[in-house]
Amino acid sequence: MFPNKHNTFIDEIIDFIVSVIGGTSLIFLIDILMNKVFVGKKTVLFGPQSSGKTTFLRYIYKGEIVEGRSGAPNHYEVKDAIYDVVTDFGGGEEWLPELFEKYIKEHHYILFFFSVYEFINDIAYRNDCFARIDFIYNVIEKERSSNSEGQKKVLIIGTFIDKVPGFNSSMVENLFAGKPYSVLLQRSVYINTTQKECLKVINDALTN
Repeated sequence: MFPNKHNTFIDEIIDFIVSVIGGTSLIFLIDILMNKVFVGKKTVLFGPQSSGKTTFLRYIYKGEIVEGRSGAPNHYEVKDAIYDVVTDFGGGEEWLPELFEKYIKEHHYILFFFSVYEFINDIAYRNDCFARIDFIYNVIEKERSSNSEGQKKVLIIGTFIDKVPGFNSSMVENLFAGKPYSVLLQRSVYINTTQKECLKVINDALTN
């Protein structure tokens, strides 16, 4: 009934906030309030084939998902989610360490997906995961000791827990015991990728 009065009131609030915290800070605040906490950040997805990376992409990206060969990462601009730029690094056998390192260095958030079921039951699969996680760990440690930039966040994501009867995290943690890169499990989640609620679990783990 009083649109002009209402708009004036809103404008006064915005002007006041800008005068106190500045325009740039206001944009950052709005981004947080709109759940865009990863604005301006790059996220890369690593992991073996069939580990849940593409399922995750389908939850956050509405366009066509291109299945790329290993070493040929696909880039996605995600506009209507908290992820602005996502790179899917193919999970084929030849994971090309040099390119792997390049993408670790160029991204702020490193998400490593692996099938809990395969990890527990297949030694070759487990060793492949260990090799990749060890590589991530070494690159991160090297960066940490050589510069003072903001630390990257690595999230280890165990998938397909619904395939493991009575699953609990110790089933994975015990297999990491004694390995230096086991520290990366300090930020880890275990999810059922068939349920979209898993996206919130991942988001919460990255923002906490």
